[in-house]
Amino acid sequence: MDNINANKKDIAKIPFKNNGKENINIYDIVNRGELYFLYQPIISLNKGQFYGSEALTRVKGYNTEHIEEIFIDAERYNLLEILERNIFKGIIEEYLLNQLHNCNIFINVTPKSLHNISELIKNETKKYNTKYKQSYLKKVVFEVTEFVGGNIEKVDRNIIEEIRSIGIKIAVDDVFSGYSRLAYIGEIKPDYIKIDKGYITKAANEEYWYKLLKRVIMLSHSLRAKTVIEGIETEKELITAKELKADYGQGFYISYPVPLMNIKRKIRGNNYDNC
Repeated sequence: MDNINANKKDIAKIPFKNNGKENINIYDIVNRGELYFLYQPIISLNKGQFYGSEALTRVKGYNTEHIEEIFIDAERYNLLEILERNIFKGIIEEYLLNQLHNCNIFINVTPKSLHNISELIKNETKKYNTKYKQSYLKKVVFEVTEFVGGNIEKVDRNIIEEIRSIGIKIAVDDVFSGYSRLAYIGEIKPDYIKIDKGYITKAANEEYWYKLLKRVIMLSHSLRAKTVIEGIETEKELITAKELKADYGQGFYISYPVPLMNIKRKIRGNNYDNC
């Protein structure tokens, strides 16, 4: 993993209390191997089969609700890209070592780190058997997240094309944030459009939101983008997502985030065409 220089150790402390600890130290998180990953399954709503998973970052000894704060402070101390590089390496190594190179994997990426991640992906994949390279890269999806690391609208389109040139796909979310987001979706032509959690709850209970979400899904399909409904937490929401003809879904009703080994066992017990 990429080590953080010792002279950054002191400034990398995040000042909030968590589990009785006064500070989180990004230096320790990276260099002591405190990062680990859980994976939330994504299913095909049409077939009801496993389609892939979204990798979620966790830190040993710390509550899930504080993970976002770690990223915010990493950006504040100019350590965001180092933190993300180690996250990407960890996810890739875990997926390839478990021989899940043919399974779709959604990896959260901030706009700030997009420019150097395609090279990292290529370099990490070279370490493994060459027969995995082509199939694996085609199964990687960069899910651009914007709570830190800038705004996707400011990302150079050439960077998007460079990422696509090695087979990696792009997913965007928060399509309800206005005309600028819709215009940019038209520019970058994402492979997946993710519908944020909460919207499926509204659509399952309010006719207005049902009709709106249906139009968003139809628009996505007209742009040749697949749709992923996030935050499915009840049977009613799952039924609604299927009625709306969304392509894929994820959420606690389908599965909580689990260790990769749990997913591997499930896959090995079923003959899934895509994995």
